[in-house]
This record gives sequence, structure tokens and C-alpha cells, in this order.
Amino acid sequence: MRQKWNTQKRNFEIGDVVLLKEDVGRNMWPMAKIIEIEPDSNGVVRGVKLKLWDTQSSTEKVLRRPISKIVLLVENTLVRFPDEGSL
Repeated sequence: MRQKWNTQKRNFEIGDVVLLKEDVGRNMWPMAKIIEIEPDSNGVVRGVKLKLWDTQSSTEKVLRRPISKIVLLVENTLVRFPDEGSL
């Protein structure tokens, strides 16, 4: 018996903290924050722009990745940074 996608899952949102699935060991996946979402015509998020800190060059990078290459770590409602103010 095959499973169907009968229930809709939560879309990625701006501010979510994610892990990037890279071609390295799982303990080495970099962490990033979603800064922009790219929904399709149905409103389902298919791609995202991410901001991550590159430890090798000590700079911030902005990358675009499909949602199949990222893993949700923390939802944006749980994370507040000092420059974003309060709820």
C-alpha cells in the first residue's frame, strides 16, 4: 500500500532556522535562517533564500535552496533575535 499526501504540512516561513543538507556528514550540516520564501501558484513554498554564516571566510552568505535540501530545526515563532523586537 502506498502512502498519499492527504494532509498538508506547515510551509516554511521567514525566520525559520534550518539545517542545509550538504554533501558532508550530518554532524557538519550548516545552520541557516530563512530570509525569503518562493511559493508556487498554489501558495506552497517550493524554494527559499537563506542567510548563513560562513566560518571559513567569516562572512555572511545568501543562498537559494529548494525545500528538499533543507530540514526545519526551529520555527520562527520560537526564535526572536534582539534586532527583531518583541512579539
